[in-house]
Amino acid sequence: FYWPKRCRAGCLELLYIHLGTPPCGIFAFDRADPTVVGEPYPVFGNERTMNMNELLLNNIRADMYFREELPPIKTWEVFIAKTIKEVKECTPWVTGTHTVTTKKGMCSGTRGVGTQGRPTRMWMHLVKLYTLKPTERQLESLVESKQSPFLRVLGFLYIRYCVKREDVWEWLSPYIDDKEKIQIERLTETFWPLGKLVRTLLIETKYYDTHLPRLPVLLSRQIVQGIKDWDKSQGRKEGEDPFGEESKEYRRSRSGRRDRDDHRDRDRDRRSSRRDS
Repeated sequence: FYWPKRCRAGCLELLYIHLGTPPCGIFAFDRADPTVVGEPYPVFGNERTMNMNELLLNNIRADMYFREELPPIKTWEVFIAKTIKEVKECTPWVTGTHTVTTKKGMCSGTRGVGTQGRPTRMWMHLVKLYTLKPTERQLESLVESKQSPFLRVLGFLYIRYCVKREDVWEWLSPYIDDKEKIQIERLTETFWPLGKLVRTLLIETKYYDTHLPRLPVLLSRQIVQGIKDWDKSQGRKEGEDPFGEESKEYRRSRSGRRDRDDHRDRDRDRRSSRRDS
């Protein structure tokens, strides 16, 4: 007898409540927020991994912030406030903590994933969002948010990972020209237009050393063609950057930091010499 996916998820949740803790490797879904109206938006794929790279997911589950700070959050409003406060970058791994090493021989199926790394709070909140089982209205509030661009990115990532593949283009296509700036990497202070991030999620299969869920080949071609048709309708030539100068990654240069450090040291020396005199 086959149970519909939503029924299976509901039965699993009742089992978790009865046992007090979820079985190993399974998501512990939170109880429904009584202030939320509507059914959870349908998800697809592997309910155990959220269609996420297992190395990344396991590191998220092992992180103390994910284990101690996020479980007490049970309502949508608290989750939104926590996300605005804590999320400051859009990469899956904290810059400099993830080493990619290619496996060989019988381990080649790991597709070059690394053996270490510390996940960012964006991805931890993404997994927490999955356990909250957002409704369609809540997803819309994320991608249209005026409170923080990081909430919008959280919505885009959830759609890319969890929504049925046939619906991804319908959800994300309105934002492929969005020019709002977002900080991608906190350490290097790298900024992108949101539209560039959305295009990357639609076209690429890999994003900052983590693999995105694969889209069917035919669907991928249709998405690429859809983006080309849109750019053509906007008067752009094939291959033309839709964001111009805005699409260039802004990074604080190390030489710039050294110049500021030298200037700061010179000021400190002047102040000390004046005190001595």
